[in-house]
Amino acid sequence: MNLRALLVCSLCCCACLASRSAEPEVREALQRYAHSLQAMDARAIASTYTADGEGLTPGVPTLRGPAAIEAHLATFSAYHVLEATMVPDSTSVAGQSARQQGSWSQRVMLPSGETVHVHGRFTADWLQVDGAWKLKRLETIPEP
Repeated sequence: MNLRALLVCSLCCCACLASRSAEPEVREALQRYAHSLQAMDARAIASTYTADGEGLTPGVPTLRGPAAIEAHLATFSAYHVLEATMVPDSTSVAGQSARQQGSWSQRVMLPSGETVHVHGRFTADWLQVDGAWKLKRLETIPEP
């Protein structure tokens, strides 16, 4: 094996190891997001997104940027999230970007006092910005 081939193999292995080691960080970022949801902390939730990050849910106009996301969430201040979980089925990391797909679930007390359970699937696209994993795009699709 010549030196050039050995160098290419070494670089590829290092990139794969770096991606694998970032998986736990991405999973932790998702759990921090879910914790902020349960606390219904609109500012903390919004700060999880990149400056041009998007939140997508069917039937809701696309929310772009932390300010729009925070303003939208503020309209739900009378709702009390009793439980919020996000469970990734897959997490893939490529350099400074990552994608997760999985399921989400929330138990919410409505302003009327009624408790509802909502759940569905999500796809989260993450970017590493200044050493922190931030949501570039989060799509949530409720299931009946």
